[in-house]
Amino acid sequence: GVKCPAYFDADFNNNRAQAGGYCIITELSGDQAYLSWRNAGSPNAGIRNPGTFEYTGGTGRYAGLSGRNTFVGVTQVNWADGTSTGYATWNR
Repeated sequence: GVKCPAYFDADFNNNRAQAGGYCIITELSGDQAYLSWRNAGSPNAGIRNPGTFEYTGGTGRYAGLSGRNTFVGVTQVNWADGTSTGYATWNR
């Protein structure tokens, strides 16, 4: 599974947003890979905002993992309670 706690700072008045966080990727074996990520762009729903991620290590077969790549994050909904829902497409 994948867990990615994050922050999303949306400035709708100036049409700017930035986001970031980290991910823990766990295989069925229990081995884990860790990465940090960030992106920036528009807070509006449906806009594709580019970002970068960096592997920062792991356990088991991912011990010592490192490397960087890119992804695209998309905000799907900005909810009335101040939270957002979205997804990301990660390059391998």
